[in-house]
Amino acid sequence: MIFKEIQLSSFSERFATNGEICWLRCECENESYIRKKDKCIEIQQQTTATNDPTTVGIEKNSTRPHSINDERIYKVGDKIIDYGCRKTFEKCGTNMIFKTVSKILFSEFTFSFYRCLQRCSCINGKYFESDGQCMERKKPLLDNSHGKTQTTISNQILNFARADIANSDNFYKKYVCLMMRGRKCGIFMTFKEIQPSNIPENSFLSDEICWLRCQCENEKYVGKGGESSKSEEFTARTRMTREIGLCERGHCRLNARVADSCTNANKPCGPNMKFVVTFRYPLVQGKMDEICDLWCKLDNAFDDIEGMCVFASSDRAKEIHF
Repeated sequence: MIFKEIQLSSFSERFATNGEICWLRCECENESYIRKKDKCIEIQQQTTATNDPTTVGIEKNSTRPHSINDERIYKVGDKIIDYGCRKTFEKCGTNMIFKTVSKILFSEFTFSFYRCLQRCSCINGKYFESDGQCMERKKPLLDNSHGKTQTTISNQILNFARADIANSDNFYKKYVCLMMRGRKCGIFMTFKEIQPSNIPENSFLSDEICWLRCQCENEKYVGKGGESSKSEEFTARTRMTREIGLCERGHCRLNARVADSCTNANKPCGPNMKFVVTFRYPLVQGKMDEICDLWCKLDNAFDDIEGMCVFASSDRAKEIHF
């Protein structure tokens, strides 16, 4: 018998470990032995002694608890409870690693414990999820087929994200827009978050609705026949830009609220307006920036007149001062 490190998957959710505690169990040295009370007996010997073939059958066919060093086959999207949070960035399959979805700190008496929810995910953006595996993206071509190839791949990513929303935790519902926004979807085109003009503004705050549109990368390009081509003479606001609606990178309506990186706090969101932080979402381990609920409000020196920001008069300034 030897000591083996174990994963406390069968313990209560209130019980977890931090990285300083190592849980060991005295177990049989290998699968040639079976445990009987406080001893390990060789399987051949146990079969002869008991004359009961089910004893061997149970040992061979039973599923033993997975220890940290067990080799188990995972599919992309599989989730596990990881006490001690030791599996973060550990390989879980071909082109796949565990990424932390949530990390919770528990305190019990004099101990502090961490419990992580880990998800088996593609190792980086070079791969996309397909039928439980991570497939490598095709390199873009230089001819007209590039747009179709990239659009097809991006559509696959969006479909898997939608499937994840239907079957997964609220984490994916809240952050799917942030994961998809900015991904290429064609020649000089990326996914951009929009608010359709015929949808009420409060729908934008729903965790379950994510509106994306495949648009030109920036104002240097114009849309032609479903593709983007470079504009010889472009203006600050094209027709496509005017259709953006509620809020898009510095062109927000007054009092618009968006979920975006907290680094945008106090930055301009429109003429004479700036973003104000109303809520900070819990920070998720990984490369994603901290996310905030931002409110596009008037700069202190301006008044709201029919949805536009107008410089306050001296009389109005005195009234505000007093």
